[in-house]
This record gives sequence, structure tokens and C-alpha cells, in this order.
Amino acid sequence: MNLRKFLCLGLAVLTIGALTACGGEEETAATTETAAPVAPVAEVAEPEEPVRDLGGLVVTIATWVDVVEPEVKNSAYEEALWEHRHEMMEKHNFKFEELALAPWNGMLELFSTSVLAGDPAAEIFRFHANYTLAAAQSGLAYDLSTLDSIDADDPVVWNPSLAEVMTIGDAQYGVGEKGRPKQMLYFNKRLFEEAGLDPNLPYDLQASGRLDLGNFYGALRKINERYR
Repeated sequence: MNLRKFLCLGLAVLTIGALTACGGEEETAATTETAAPVAPVAEVAEPEEPVRDLGGLVVTIATWVDVVEPEVKNSAYEEALWEHRHEMMEKHNFKFEELALAPWNGMLELFSTSVLAGDPAAEIFRFHANYTLAAAQSGLAYDLSTLDSIDADDPVVWNPSLAEVMTIGDAQYGVGEKGRPKQMLYFNKRLFEEAGLDPNLPYDLQASGRLDLGNFYGALRKINERYR
């Protein structure tokens, strides 16, 4: 495997885990009189991801803000993220760094000039959405669809809209994480309780897939009537 494949592996293991699943069913023959007993199907262990020694490679991600591991993690997600990153770095013998090497509107210039000079400023470049097409059309990006170490078309992990934009012909030149939540819902549990409502109602509605503005506003109307 060549260096570019190793680098793309580095990006993949920083953000995602390898998910594999296997299983199956066995049909058993049965007559109208008796049925043969079905032997329990043994669980098949998922194959372990092969170890790829990257030889202590330091993968630099060029971005417009330094990203460092916080001493205190602010959420379970952040804890799990950095735990996974350290696990992958130890397993595959590499390190990574995200450095502010250019402003958001200067990344394309840094990418083009450093690559054409034969001395890329980083192994991976992060582009603002305004410059993704220009980066893909530059002829300097690597076709991710040729790699076995990353499924660039996976809609669960990557943003499908960006994948479409970054695809030219049969080649795909970039990936982006799925969009983060942009709408938040805030509510006062005390007011729910005073109105005789379960203060965890919004959470329960969300877990059941029934949280929408209609039923939530119904609860708000009940609270509003109490304080008229």
C-alpha cells in the first residue's frame, strides 16, 4: 500500500470506526408431520481490523484553527472521540495534528502552491465550502474512490451532498462529516411540572420519534393557559 493510501487511512481512523457485520440464516427442512430440531446458530465474531503500521507517521491536517485535545472533556461524545483517536493512533503507530496553516479563504492557495512546489504543507487539507469545487477541479487532489481503506460513498458517515459535489465523473476528491444539528429546543422543566406535565415529555417524544412542533406546542399551550 502506498503512502497516499496510508494517509487516507489516517483520516478515516480519526473520524470513524470500522463497522463490519456478518450473519445468516439456515433453512431447515420440515415435513407436515414432524419438524427437525434446529441447532442453535453459533455467534460469528466480527473480524478484527488489521493492524497497519504507519511507522510513526505524523499526519498534518491543514485548517484555519488549531485543534488540540482539551484537558477536560465537556461531553461523553468528546471523551469517546479522543479515546477512539488515541486507540487508533496507538494501534496503527501514527499521530495527527490539526494546525491553523492558513485563513479559511487562503487554504486553496496554500494547497495549490505547496503541492505544485513538491512540498505539500500538509497531508490533508480542510476547505471551506466556497472552495471545494475549485479544489476538486485543480487536478491536484487524490481520487478517494480508488481506496479500499475508506468508503467515501457511505451516507451514514459522510455528507452525501458534499460527496456529490466532490465527484467528477467516476472520481471523488473529497469527503465531509455529516451536518451538525442547527436547531435547538430549550424548555423549562419547572414550568412543565407546575402545569401538571411530565418534565421529561420532550425527551420521551424524541425517543419515540413523535417529537414535532404540533405536539410540543400543545404542551406549551397548556403551560400558557396556566399563567394567563
